Amino acid sequence: MGLLKAIFDFFNKPNETTVTVYAPLSGEVLAIEDVSDIVFSDLILGDGIAIKPDLEQKYVVSPVDGTVVQLYQTQHAVMLSTPPGLNIFIHVGFNTFTLRGQCFNSLVALDQKVKLTEALLEVDFNLIAAKNLETVTPIVVSNLNDKFEIVEKLSAGARVEAGITPIYKIKFKR
Repeated sequence: MGLLKAIFDFFNKPNETTVTVYAPLSGEVLAIEDVSDIVFSDLILGDGIAIKPDLEQKYVVSPVDGTVVQLYQTQHAVMLSTPPGLNIFIHVGFNTFTLRGQCFNSLVALDQKVKLTEALLEVDFNLIAAKNLETVTPIVVSNLNDKFEIVEKLSAGARVEAGITPIYKIKFKR
């Protein structure tokens, strides 16, 4: 019976799977189309949401289980890859690259495997704001295609808690 069950299970796998992406920061959700940086608002780097973070928090946490595939030298952004190959891009603030790493401390390394809620970056949001830079943080899927679709995206104005609140789900077809 084991062989027949294996064959049955193989041919009856669901054709769709869903990955849940959680908030990497606590704060207020903004529609990605409403952010001030055109690279994000025009969905050039991908679709998702943005979060206006609470300034007193210190960490950006992993919104998924995955692997660090890109870590910027200025430590203001990180990209994670998740099974089945989704790339989640987290970009802290706008024009924060001009700080050249000031206000940021990376807690992960390239190719490091991370778990949901694991701290990725230590960030001084108060100092970023004091330097008159926006702290709004986009969280986008940078490789959406006909196999991946964002569903159940949280609405603008919603309050999120880091590592607890789902911000969207990504449905993919096999």
